[in-house]
Amino acid sequence: MTEAKIGHLKEALEKAKAKKTKAKIDGALEKKRRRVVEAKITEAEMKVEEEIAEARCLAVEAFKAFVEFTKIKIEFGGEAFKAQQEVCR
Repeated sequence: MTEAKIGHLKEALEKAKAKKTKAKIDGALEKKRRRVVEAKITEAEMKVEEEIAEARCLAVEAFKAFVEFTKIKIEFGGEAFKAQQEVCR
């Protein structure tokens, strides 16, 4: 082989090695980015679950308050009726 061909093949080999190294680095960076994104997704999912749980608690509290308010209205209505009956006697 001629020196020119050998030089050209060495140059091609070096370029191929450089591309391989770059591909490995890019792959590692992509894996790291993927892990970061997956961690953010997991964090967001946990936050959503917490907010859903909080919303459920608030709904239960609101329902209990509504039931309690209804009982108070019924008691007040009963007392008002009794008071009106006494006035009318």
